[in-house]
Amino acid sequence: MPFSEDEAQITLERIRDMPRGIKLNLGSHGAFTRDELIDAINTHSEIGELVVRMQMAYVRSFRERVDE
Repeated sequence: MPFSEDEAQITLERIRDMPRGIKLNLGSHGAFTRDELIDAINTHSEIGELVVRMQMAYVRSFRERVDE
């Protein structure tokens, strides 16, 4: 499912806060640097969509905990 521009911006801001030297391992998809993730989101690639879905699920779960 495609992500919205708001979801992309939230995810991009979170990823931009990551240290440059860190890599995120996405299981069988491989490991990606901060800049590779930013490019994947900006090009709406399969990896970009996966990262946005993961980040938004995290944000929603955090919000649910706060609302309890």
